[in-house]
Amino acid sequence: FLIITVPPKVILAPKVFVGREQNASLKCEVEGNPTPTISWSPCDVGNLPCDKQYLNISKVQAVHANYTCTAKNYLGIDSATTVLG
Repeated sequence: FLIITVPPKVILAPKVFVGREQNASLKCEVEGNPTPTISWSPCDVGNLPCDKQYLNISKVQAVHANYTCTAKNYLGIDSATTVLG
């Protein structure tokens, strides 16, 4: 029985188009073993879960905002940034 460990790899769309006052859902695809933990930045911890694969933003206020998804496990860290525009 062989367990293969792999450092995190983040796949995130480089740009997501959404209009002002619309809802947006950003998806962070993560590969790695052991399963990496996910975090989003920026993220309003009081209103959003910031440690899930999806970041759902209600009524987008700022266009051209950057959001970064970071994945970590004991083998490493990877991140990617998307522009909400």
